[in-house]
Amino acid sequence: MSVKLIAEKAGVSTATVSRILNGAGNVKSETREHVLNIARELGYDEFVMKKSRLLSDNNVITLMLHDVHKPFYTQLLYHFQDYIRGTDYRLMIASTLDGRTDTGEFIREMFRFSSGIILFSSFMSDKSITGLLRQNQYPMVVIDNQFNDAPVSTLMVDNRAASEQVVQY
Repeated sequence: MSVKLIAEKAGVSTATVSRILNGAGNVKSETREHVLNIARELGYDEFVMKKSRLLSDNNVITLMLHDVHKPFYTQLLYHFQDYIRGTDYRLMIASTLDGRTDTGEFIREMFRFSSGIILFSSFMSDKSITGLLRQNQYPMVVIDNQFNDAPVSTLMVDNRAASEQVVQY
């Protein structure tokens, strides 16, 4: 069984077949299903095909944090896990290690394993993130940060008002 044979039968390039079989997310869902059906007809290994559907079928949400060892994030993680327990999703936690990780590359890698990402950090402003968000290929919610030139769902925390409330209390 070869990628070339699948590509010929499906009427797509070998690069497209390779991306699909390796689980890359940059392929239209109709094309993905068509190629997987051809591969199945040709007797391609079902385990490999399951890997290629990871992106759409796994119900994993990645919660990406700036730094997980701070007490605030510990409480946050508890509540995210508690909430998600009542859904059909599972939570995967990732950290950018206090900015020591290429966040844009990390996000691309996480989408190989996740159906969506919740990006929580006011410290992340990497241009590669803005580029990813502008492409709008991935389901993503950004918390406590704004990427003004990218169309993305955002939840802002009013830190100033919260600080005033704490002082008044």
